Amino acid sequence: MAVRPRQIILACASVGLVALMLGGCLFLWIGVPFGWLWIGSQVQGSASLGTALIVTMAGIVVTIFAVITVLSWLNRRHAELRERLDGPRGWWRRGGRSSRPPRSDRAYSSVVR
Repeated sequence: MAVRPRQIILACASVGLVALMLGGCLFLWIGVPFGWLWIGSQVQGSASLGTALIVTMAGIVVTIFAVITVLSWLNRRHAELRERLDGPRGWWRRGGRSSRPPRSDRAYSSVVR
């Protein structure tokens, strides 16, 4: 089966999206907490500890929601690319259990006595 140039482009775009999602996940779990802790420490130097805690917690929550929104958008784009590349069934479902016919019509409880 010959590979078309369009498939190569879609595969490269898919890999690029996965790399972006990986970077976004690392930013979500490492960059956001450390970044807002640093910002909170700067606020605490010029204001009270309570203000620094409020700024840090509010900033973390807002940033997490923003990053999750971007990551979910990237995930949808990746799923659309994979569907265009592999078709509606996808590579992970080919030849799996869903393609096999059921072994029997009997329920498990009627087989085991």
